[in-house]
Amino acid sequence: MPVALTPREREVLTLLSAGLRKRHVAIVYGIPEESVKTICAHIRRRMRARSMTQAVAVAIRHGVIR
Repeated sequence: MPVALTPREREVLTLLSAGLRKRHVAIVYGIPEESVKTICAHIRRRMRARSMTQAVAVAIRHGVIR
């Protein structure tokens, strides 16, 4: 199941998989936390995942992120 994520979605997913919280991702990019939450919703929708934990697991399994 190849998943097409935008570069920003892939970066956010990578940071979250490394253990950063959404608020810290927002600080890294200098964007509101709500924007990160929106990006996460898009990621979950595209990956058909119920949670970000599941999205990270699927992404790693399919080589979307390392």
